Amino acid sequence: MADEQSDAGRSSKRLQDLIEISARLFRAKGYAATSMQEIAREAGMLKGSLYHHIGTKEYLLWLISKPTLSELVSGVREILEDSRLPLITRLRQGMRVHVRRFHSHDTFMAVVAQEGINALNAGRHAELVRLQKEYFELWQTLFRKGIRSGEIDASLNPAIMSYAVLGMVNWMLRWYDRDGALKPDEIADQFARLLIDGFQPSKPPKVRGVTPSSSG
Repeated sequence: MADEQSDAGRSSKRLQDLIEISARLFRAKGYAATSMQEIAREAGMLKGSLYHHIGTKEYLLWLISKPTLSELVSGVREILEDSRLPLITRLRQGMRVHVRRFHSHDTFMAVVAQEGINALNAGRHAELVRLQKEYFELWQTLFRKGIRSGEIDASLNPAIMSYAVLGMVNWMLRWYDRDGALKPDEIADQFARLLIDGFQPSKPPKVRGVTPSSSG
């Protein structure tokens, strides 16, 4: 029994190593340009052994994409659907969850964003499309509720606001530096502030040493 558990543990560790190696290569070279031979070489194994572990390259993309997207949706859902929290708090914390996820799994998140889902077979493609729509709908629902409650301007479109959120966080793959000056929560809070307050200063600017409130 102990030997079986040990073998299972080694097999699980090997599979996780292969997933991580594949994610790095897919991000650096692209899914189509990465060969099974390259993955096997990076893993220090024969190509035939690699096929024994995972079967196809497409399956590796699936093992990268499905858990990454599923865990993101689950984490953000927990925040956005928590009616005990004010809407603005849910907005800020939801963005924190997404940015933290990017910080801790940047390679995996980048592969999902860069490679899309077109390389997957029909069934897996459909499952990821469903998850993407589910995630988008979480944000739209939040904004619709905000409009109904009067917390958000009724002239704003929930879909456009949702695209704005996803555009901000997904574009991080182009510029994010985990060693940069701002921590993940600070980045998320600035994103949220842009959505809530725009680019206006938090305090009225002084004009020739006189604030607008005291000039009257």
